[in-house]
Amino acid sequence: MIFDINNINTPLESERIEEVMNLFKQENPDFCAVLQLEKEDDAIREEIYHYFYRYELHCLEACHMTSSQRYRSQQALHVLKNLFSPRHESITHFSVFKNLKKCLNNDVSEISLGFAYEILNLFRGLKGTTGLEHTQEIKPRVKRHELSRLDDLSQEVKIWMNRYPSGIEFPIIKQRKENQEQIKAKFNITDQEWKDWNWHCGNMLKELKDIEKMINLDEEEKMAIQLANEHDLPFGITPYYLSLLDHSDTSDLKYDHAIRAQAFPPLKYIQRLVESSKHKKDVLVKENKQIPAEVSIRRGYPRVAIFRPISNNSRFCLYSEKNWEMNHALGKKEPISIEKLDRAMRWFDKHTEVTEVLIASDILIFDDQIIEEILSRLADIAHIQRIRVSTRIPVILPSRITNSLVHLLSSYQITGRREISLMTHFEHPYEVTLEAMEVVQKLKKAGVLVYNQSTYTVDNARRFEMAALRKQLRLIGVDPYYSFNAKKDIPEERVPIARMIQEQNEESRLAPGIDRADEAVFNIPGIGKNYLKASQEHELIMILSDGSRIYEFYPSDVYLVTEKPFLYRDVPIFSFLKQLEKRGENLSDYQSIWYYY
Repeated sequence: MIFDINNINTPLESERIEEVMNLFKQENPDFCAVLQLEKEDDAIREEIYHYFYRYELHCLEACHMTSSQRYRSQQALHVLKNLFSPRHESITHFSVFKNLKKCLNNDVSEISLGFAYEILNLFRGLKGTTGLEHTQEIKPRVKRHELSRLDDLSQEVKIWMNRYPSGIEFPIIKQRKENQEQIKAKFNITDQEWKDWNWHCGNMLKELKDIEKMINLDEEEKMAIQLANEHDLPFGITPYYLSLLDHSDTSDLKYDHAIRAQAFPPLKYIQRLVESSKHKKDVLVKENKQIPAEVSIRRGYPRVAIFRPISNNSRFCLYSEKNWEMNHALGKKEPISIEKLDRAMRWFDKHTEVTEVLIASDILIFDDQIIEEILSRLADIAHIQRIRVSTRIPVILPSRITNSLVHLLSSYQITGRREISLMTHFEHPYEVTLEAMEVVQKLKKAGVLVYNQSTYTVDNARRFEMAALRKQLRLIGVDPYYSFNAKKDIPEERVPIARMIQEQNEESRLAPGIDRADEAVFNIPGIGKNYLKASQEHELIMILSDGSRIYEFYPSDVYLVTEKPFLYRDVPIFSFLKQLEKRGENLSDYQSIWYYY
């Protein structure tokens, strides 16, 4: 039996916790008996290890388990051993061992439903009673031709992906054309002005009163924008990007949820930002004492450096490292500091081991002359063989990619000597448009490659949603590169590591190989990227009372072996699933998420 996470008949959470823990007791009487032995804690812990050891032998010898059951059992066993480790209790300041003992004495006051579900599902994984195999076996087992079964699977994937239309489908194109005409009418402008990227920069929408005239907003969106306006927090949206939103009543929104999440900051996030801005000066003083003079350069890899020539981003970015330092989007462009640029070039000249530069701040918001100044000076450095320009411009303002800019970028592409490419950030199929496709094709024909880095958030984490994005990107000529985790300072947007691995294993792998060329990666401070499918580089070592998983990440590169492991507190799976439930998802479709570690 699979316990129903959707059960809403029980009024008190404590009663639901007791219900889940009673299930745990019923399904694991032998383990509970060990945990309740009249012995010292160290002796009980030793008995627990013996229990796991016997179960490991049983698992290796068992013939009744399928290969997938055996694999899940071994993974669950590894996690369970970690949970009862004194070392892991010490470094996480929490004990599953002690809290389970309390639960067996009917004291569930210090745990949550998320914790209870994690423990229940870990032991189900251990015993091969997840119900996942049962779900597959209830379908009639008819001997069929292999091609017919593949056709069925392909059709199932197609049905999932059809839930997420892109902006290059005719009904959406028609709708957005109508949106553009409405916006042009309100601004009283011509088609020529609409196609001028400078006009969009000069008419950036920042004030709530102006945005309300253009589009319907829900109450939280209104409050967030108003709060940002009152505290002069960086926020803005181009008229073009506004035209991508559904202009219907907000109670009937179907497809633009991800774009709204990109365009309008979450209210809770803005509230935290307002609070943190009160301490802005203290924070900046501390940081400036710890960083070298080359403040615009960050190096976390042997041959790659991240160069940030400007401080402002092209939109309100939920994943920027210093949100309070961002300027008001495209509206005001601060001049490039020549002194800062000179200092950075001296650094690159000196560090000949660096062969690749990622320009992290969105320089495409500037005029061609400034872009050329930056690129030409990097190109003059002989040992730099690749320049990547990180940008959201193809998404939020594709008209900025003019013929002259394409020519400028391509002039620094020298086959066999130097490569230049754009690293863009499409986050949802709904952001993929005809305008974006046109500029991507211009760039590719000129020899400038375009890649995409996306971020897993609750707004693109539904089944096959990211797979649909990758498919659309490939169709317009963009190569999927990385899919990242959201920054931890926005808990409302975060996706559990388990969901990222689940998506890669159960959804991404069903797409053609070229469509799934990207990797799910986790950014670790001081260490770099961790490839989540490489399980030897991280492990789940503890589950806290609220259901948060604690992961320990290890340096994956030999040269970083001296770095300390990194502990990460993940968003609880139970909390994430409830977020999906609010979005109308059937949680049984995500049942296997508990068994990815």
